[in-house]
Amino acid sequence: MAYCVLSDILDKVDESNILQLVKTLDSEKTSFDEDEKSGVSESVESKLIKKAIAAAELAVNRILRDRIPQCPFEDGSVPQDIVVLTADIAIHNLYQRHNVDEMPENVLEMHYRALKDLRRIASGEDVLSIGADSQPVRTFSNKTRSSKILNAELMGRY
Repeated sequence: MAYCVLSDILDKVDESNILQLVKTLDSEKTSFDEDEKSGVSESVESKLIKKAIAAAELAVNRILRDRIPQCPFEDGSVPQDIVVLTADIAIHNLYQRHNVDEMPENVLEMHYRALKDLRRIASGEDVLSIGADSQPVRTFSNKTRSSKILNAELMGRY
């Protein structure tokens, strides 16, 4: 199951805008049906949206996988924060796919903020709650600040 579905994207962007971004030459679609909104349709438009969501999931997994043990998330265990951030990145991917010359500023800002939030989660600056009754997931590292710096002594060993 995907980290987000079309209905999550439509919570943020007007349906007509999304239709314009995925419209094919022979398409006369004016709205999405319930199957498309829930992610089970196989229309051309739905496949394009699923590709944008899959690319967004890949970005999320790439950033979080080394620090969050639950990543990639299983069906039904995707935290709401991840759903929102994945939708933001997927929206950016849809605009990018359409080769929009002037990408809307709010789309750029959502994408930037989503990546920044994911990096904060990955670095441990922010926490991610997994499940309703679980404790926030904290990331950790066994490296200290001084052990990450290559000084003259360390360089001399090589």
